Amino acid sequence: MVAKGIDYYLYSDSEDLRTDLAVPQTHRSHGPEANFEHNNFQVRSDMIPDPVNYTGRLEWVTTDRGKEMIRHWQNISSLDGNLYTGTMHNMFNSPPRIGNPTVCWGLYDAGSGKISGMTNQHQFYVYATRDQRRWMGDLAKRNPRVARGPFARFALPGSHDAGMFDMRPVRKVVHNPAFVLALGAAMGVAAAALGPRAIANLSMTQKDDIRTQLDIGTRYFDFRPGWMHPAIRPFFGNTLYHQHGLVPGYPYVDFLVDVLRWLEANPGEIVVVNPNTQGFAADAMKPTAQAVRDALNAAIARVKPPRPIGIGMSTDLVRSYDALIRDNTRLIFSNEIQNGNRFYNSWSGAYATLRPAPIIKAFEGMKRDMPAGANHVVMQMQATATKIGAVVAASVVTSSDASSPLLATKPVMDAATNPWLRANAAKRLSPDHLLVFLNDFVDNCMVETAIQVTEQRARD
Repeated sequence: MVAKGIDYYLYSDSEDLRTDLAVPQTHRSHGPEANFEHNNFQVRSDMIPDPVNYTGRLEWVTTDRGKEMIRHWQNISSLDGNLYTGTMHNMFNSPPRIGNPTVCWGLYDAGSGKISGMTNQHQFYVYATRDQRRWMGDLAKRNPRVARGPFARFALPGSHDAGMFDMRPVRKVVHNPAFVLALGAAMGVAAAALGPRAIANLSMTQKDDIRTQLDIGTRYFDFRPGWMHPAIRPFFGNTLYHQHGLVPGYPYVDFLVDVLRWLEANPGEIVVVNPNTQGFAADAMKPTAQAVRDALNAAIARVKPPRPIGIGMSTDLVRSYDALIRDNTRLIFSNEIQNGNRFYNSWSGAYATLRPAPIIKAFEGMKRDMPAGANHVVMQMQATATKIGAVVAASVVTSSDASSPLLATKPVMDAATNPWLRANAAKRLSPDHLLVFLNDFVDNCMVETAIQVTEQRARD
């Protein structure tokens, strides 16, 4: 008998929302009682009826009061653990269900775990919640103290490296020798081995586009606009792209257009953007403040909203939600490029981990009041496994499209960070400063955490 294991993590915000899962001859059904719990399935060869077939199906369905809302499946080999036919074998083709309910999910292909030192159990999550596309407006109607209090008392669900979901710029230049050499040197791996899949595994922190991130409930965006690295800038001219090290992602103007159009369609919501240049591989990639302002003006000119959306700055965070909505100030920039990074951040080198404990320790080490000069607090929920050498090597040699190490650590980190934030964030940190929960592969469970903490801060 041989078997391949699957660790799974579930979240439901209602007894009506249940997720049923099955592998050969094993079926389970879970509701809120399974929230933040670790569970495991085994695809076992002795449970597969055909004695010469080692492949079994993982299948799941989320229901609302018994009615099917979303279903996916994946054939998995019990012999070598490989993913074969199915609907879950590509990270970039795992779209959430948006609506009532919203369901976010993802599957990580663990492989053997021998090269990376990571788990050899596939990692899988399904989070089911109410529709959160208009959660700010709904919360303000439900809780007048939230509406009347300073907007800085909100806790916002945030997208870490928000523009790193778009592989088109990478595919355009991946065969350029100068780009490959520069990328290999920066990442510390053999340049010849780097292809689109390896770059995706090491650099892509999101799997959904901007409008989908907004529909999930994300309201804060860590966006890093910059020029292309000098080795590849001739291919792209003076267009600003999200930059992760020296790997390009989504164009900045397109990002702003997406946000503005979404805000136009959702008048009760407010979005905060933190444009910054963290981690850029070369100073020549950093844009001027004027270039960033020009990008915003270009986006506004493209959208041409019938009622202009007011642009706010960090000084507007002290105003109430009601006041911001009244005068339509709904796109707030928390930072200006020329002023550097003005936020209190939990992140440190300790985030290069496969376990939640260092992240929880970082949360516990944050002081109640921010350092001088900071204007908001960022608590990063994701691990940075791509800083671990063996993990990088495994990400380069894999042939799977569901093998991102960032995706591997997501569910186990979420299962630890969300409960801690719900129990402690409002008590430990001052309610006078905007609080941001930043994560890879943004999801609706984090949004639910932000809603709960916002209500807790409103009571202080």
